[in-house]
Amino acid sequence: HTLDGTMVEVLGIVNVTRDSFSDGGRYLAPQAAIAHARRLVQDGADLIDLGAEATHPRAEPVSAEEEIARLVPVIEALKRDGTRISVDTYKPQVMRRVLELGVEMINDVTALRDPESVALLRDADVRVVIMHARHAPGSPLARAEVLDSEAARRALAWLTAADPPYISARAFAEDPTYAIAS
Repeated sequence: HTLDGTMVEVLGIVNVTRDSFSDGGRYLAPQAAIAHARRLVQDGADLIDLGAEATHPRAEPVSAEEEIARLVPVIEALKRDGTRISVDTYKPQVMRRVLELGVEMINDVTALRDPESVALLRDADVRVVIMHARHAPGSPLARAEVLDSEAARRALAWLTAADPPYISARAFAEDPTYAIAS
């Protein structure tokens, strides 16, 4: 716990991708991703964050269907273990499918830019992590920036100010990490 009593959780990251900047595709195969996630949980991770599309500037875009195909077997196995799961996606079709599987958190690098994502998450009982990307992942102009400044305050204010709010402020979690901006 922090000094103000809020709980800090450790998020273990598993990239189910061909072109992750950190592991170069070591966990693309479902069994490899599952085994890695289980090791992370054994080592103390409170949640596992699964991403099936790399979002660094030189990443190849992945279709929603491919993301779902990569994620579903991993989520199903980990849920049988009782593992809490976050999914890193900006596509509403992917969000919809993983919510059906019972994930606990959605991590969107586009700060819920797609109105369909906002509508979908509005009534979902999940936590939401938002980060702002200046351009779509995989675009030649892609550069991510941390959503911890005025942009963060504006996004959170917009999402929570409507009556009723687009998404409850209590659903949000902070991500203190930096995005890739190379």
